[in-house]
Amino acid sequence: MRFVTMDDLGRKAANLMRGLEDTGPLIVMDEGRPAALVVGLTDDELEEYAIARNEDLQRELDQAYAECLAGAGRPASELLAELSARDE
Repeated sequence: MRFVTMDDLGRKAANLMRGLEDTGPLIVMDEGRPAALVVGLTDDELEEYAIARNEDLQRELDQAYAECLAGAGRPASELLAELSARDE
């Protein structure tokens, strides 16, 4: 973990970003106060983060889960058969 100022981030952003794997997260300070946390991400981590932050998707998943618990689900084999029939 490394602390950098806003000025340092502005001047050295590319180098600081490339070094995230070695140094770990950056804590960006603005006038002595923490302003941002910069962490490195893989493609998979970005996808997981985006999905977790998508409120509409989370609502749909919660609704689908509740419906499944209430017995409104159907076997995967039935769904797969339906999808296969559409492709033909």
